[in-house]
Amino acid sequence: MDRAIIVAPGDTQADNMILSFFPTAEGFYDYENKCYIYQYKDHLGNVRVSYVKSSAGDLKIRDRNDYYPFGMSFLTNNGNVSVYDPMAIPYNYKYQSQELQETGFYSFKWRNYMPDVGRFFNVDPLSEKYNTWTPYAFSGNRVIDARELEGLEPYIVTGRAFIPQKTLSNPKPFTDTKSFAGDNRNSYNVNSTSYRTEQKVRVDFDNNKVTLLNNKASSSTGFDKNGKAIEHSESAKAGPTPTYTPGTIKDGSTRIHMEVDASNKLVSGAPAINYDVNVTITQQENGSLNYSIEGKTDGFPAYEFFITDEKTNNSYLIYGSSPTVTGDSPTALFPPMEKTVDKAGNSAFMKPTDEKKFK
Repeated sequence: MDRAIIVAPGDTQADNMILSFFPTAEGFYDYENKCYIYQYKDHLGNVRVSYVKSSAGDLKIRDRNDYYPFGMSFLTNNGNVSVYDPMAIPYNYKYQSQELQETGFYSFKWRNYMPDVGRFFNVDPLSEKYNTWTPYAFSGNRVIDARELEGLEPYIVTGRAFIPQKTLSNPKPFTDTKSFAGDNRNSYNVNSTSYRTEQKVRVDFDNNKVTLLNNKASSSTGFDKNGKAIEHSESAKAGPTPTYTPGTIKDGSTRIHMEVDASNKLVSGAPAINYDVNVTITQQENGSLNYSIEGKTDGFPAYEFFITDEKTNNSYLIYGSSPTVTGDSPTALFPPMEKTVDKAGNSAFMKPTDEKKFK
């Protein structure tokens, strides 16, 4: 018969410890009952269903979790009584994949969270660096599309090329297609979905990794002489997959290499939109960010490079240019790249903004 030592609060069990479970990629293995528990998670990592597969191949739900926006669990109907059982299964990682305690608190990396209140029980260790936030805020109050961030916050680095004009004339006029759609904007705009190319990467210093979010060249649309859309191209890759320097990321710094080579697929032999830049970002002890961007771009079209702090949702324009200001025409798409990019700064001395007109 197996035996387990009853341990007083605050003491450590020295020997005769019995394995109860261990995690797997799909859920966990219940060692005591000798079975795999599979788990389904939603887009935020919330464990929604835990289930087992019987020897007969039937599926049986062991635990089901439905959450209010800030993580409080719905009551479960058990016969005629509604109950809340925070310890229904031994591997008790649920909301945002965090461990649920007997108290009903979730144990995050640095502090405990109260889902019924929607606030942390403990003060944010970095609260002095973010004095515009309550030190008890959870997930920046973004609980539908974002997770709680811990440690060094992730940053999103975005590079885009866009055509300011509404339309551009076809350089080959002896066809039915007389013009092509542009992006019809002449300003930096974080939330715009109108661009020719977009490259976007997330830099996560806390987990020492960089993730590609987008590397897209938008589709092209051709119009006849009456302005009617008569042909479309498919979207494609904007360029080579961005790279980064992994050797320094554990120290809170990395360099992102971004390169674009994308042409209008509706025009045979059309020159490509090109840029080739390195963006270096370095996390500072005061919570700010040092950046530098250097490289080359074509003179046409317009370009915007910006960094978004995911904790505060502030975005910082680190480089922008437009041919409506420089006077460049579409012929600037032909090699070589004529514009030099060389800027550096610190986010503490910049005003975060989501939109800015090029001048």
